Amino acid sequence: PHPAPPHMAAAASCLPTPPPLRIVLKSHDKLTQISMKLTWTDEQGQEQAWNSWEDALCGRFGATKLLPSTSRNVEVRFRVQPGGRKVHGVDRRNKCAWSNQGEEVITLRQTGHEDSQRHIDVWFELRGPITHCHVWRAWNTCNGGNPEDWEHWPDFPADRLAPPPMTLQAADRAATWPGNRETQAYSPKSDRSEDEDPAASVAMAMARLVAAAEALLVVRKQTLRSLEELNEQLTKQWYRVNSGNTVAAGLAVASFGSLFVAPPIGLALGAGSAAAGVGSTASDAVGEHGKSRSLNKLVEEDLCEQLGFETVEAELRMALESAAAWQGPRQRAA
Repeated sequence: PHPAPPHMAAAASCLPTPPPLRIVLKSHDKLTQISMKLTWTDEQGQEQAWNSWEDALCGRFGATKLLPSTSRNVEVRFRVQPGGRKVHGVDRRNKCAWSNQGEEVITLRQTGHEDSQRHIDVWFELRGPITHCHVWRAWNTCNGGNPEDWEHWPDFPADRLAPPPMTLQAADRAATWPGNRETQAYSPKSDRSEDEDPAASVAMAMARLVAAAEALLVVRKQTLRSLEELNEQLTKQWYRVNSGNTVAAGLAVASFGSLFVAPPIGLALGAGSAAAGVGSTASDAVGEHGKSRSLNKLVEEDLCEQLGFETVEAELRMALESAAAWQGPRQRAA
């Protein structure tokens, strides 16, 4: 058998491709509806903003936001809803005593700080009534054992750790992440040695992209199957709920007519109508809640894979730009 290419043999010993940033908000006691506001700077230097209260895929007691791995200057703020009351800061290491900092603002990956390259998978858990709601616990699962001052969660559950996207895992198996190279071959502004072959960098980027695309195709097929199953479940639920509402309406009409000729029977039919209506409504609400959570999880996983693929796609674009910048001076010199 032919030996594996050197870049594939070294892939396992190199750093993996940075995954997308994940920021999760949860309510511990669900005494208060909460939301989260984010601002960040994207790869092009443009400031972006997001509000979970305005996102249809976010609930009233929790939210999750995924950002590209190149995002910087991330700021996280919290609100109590309805009304948008600001959440005041506390000292989580001192039994959540109120602090003098005012509004609770968490800053991540600030430009120029030593943590500007740190991976982010942050969980925030709020608790308390509307007038005393605060960030009870906070933790970055990617802190490498060196938590920042705002982090405190002694018994963080291990099952909340998120695996890297399949697209990035596949790309790393195909070739090493460009960030491992000291020459920074994918940066069009970096200085290149005369011995460096830009075609090799482009070939490695293409191999990573092909592997990521194949992984994304598998994920998208699974997403499609899950959506079809969810649609089938919703259709069955619709039939059940409408059948229940029809029975409740029929019993109500019969109850009204029976009140004049047989009041006891009318009352019994009325009670049956109310029970059928309440049962149908409750069943619909429970079903909607469960399927809404399933849909949110499905969209989150698919978006994570999409962001991973876009990261690998950007690597190829940068490799091509770098190769073009390298070839230009050589052609002029020739």
